[in-house]
Amino acid sequence: YHGWQVDASGKVTRVPSLLPGRSIPANARVRRLPVVEADGLVWAFPGGDEAAAAAAPTPRVYYMAAGEPSRARFGYIDLDVDSCLLVENFLDPAHLPFTHDTTIGRRENATAMGMTDVKFTEHGVRGVQTTPDRPDLVESHFEFRAPIGVHLLFKMKSGESDQTFYPVPTRRGHCRFFWFQRFAFLARADSFFLTRWLADWYFPRYNARVVGEDYAMLKAQQERLALGANAMNSPVAADLLIKTYRNYWRKAMKVNGGPYFKGYSTDMEDIHLAAGCGGGCGDSGTHSKSVEEVLADEKGSGEVTIHAE
Repeated sequence: YHGWQVDASGKVTRVPSLLPGRSIPANARVRRLPVVEADGLVWAFPGGDEAAAAAAPTPRVYYMAAGEPSRARFGYIDLDVDSCLLVENFLDPAHLPFTHDTTIGRRENATAMGMTDVKFTEHGVRGVQTTPDRPDLVESHFEFRAPIGVHLLFKMKSGESDQTFYPVPTRRGHCRFFWFQRFAFLARADSFFLTRWLADWYFPRYNARVVGEDYAMLKAQQERLALGANAMNSPVAADLLIKTYRNYWRKAMKVNGGPYFKGYSTDMEDIHLAAGCGGGCGDSGTHSKSVEEVLADEKGSGEVTIHAE
């Protein structure tokens, strides 16, 4: 932003705008975090010192499929949508035929749908989508791994394929969404340079289009929730994993005074929606307030509110 340069210890070593003869302020430094490279990513360890980081397990991207269906492709996009809304969106198979009619879904594939084999695991909950009237559709497995991981497994004729999604909270109402994909039908293409290059070029663009279809709906949903809309109306069988996630979310947000990713404060630079997504994925009771009451609460707390248009 201002061209400051920082060394590996976190100390600021150059400030281009500094006047001649002036010293860099002694407190001009950034916090240094232990990092490790794994699965093509740099992972930061915010929970302690170097010794604690060294003792922690090496982080890995979790995939549901056994083996490696193809080489993993991944990317990310920054969104002004809350992390919890992305999580429940990925646990919701019923929206695919309609929201994604021109990409990964088809309206003609809309059918009766349920969620079976729902089981709690050490890390979260998983289930299998059922379409009793359309046994020809791809068998899809869903898994939520706390706190933000959503993992999908597709059993296709070409073999098992999977996707992993991490909508990492950056602040209230915003996230950095990481996606990872391994498709069995690309295994042969990956063995040739040209087809591998084409797939690497194509999928980030295609995924951006898919996310764009979700974004229009999620952004509007977030704004409605901020203004007091009810969090969930008339859930059906296909919503079972979403309901389970919401129950987890309600409890997790109350542990130790707030979410693990809190990070934000009453500082004026922490801009967020009036009600954030605080009630959007949790206790629907927080949505009974009027817009005026929400604004009054924000004013009383000293928080500065910017409304999204």
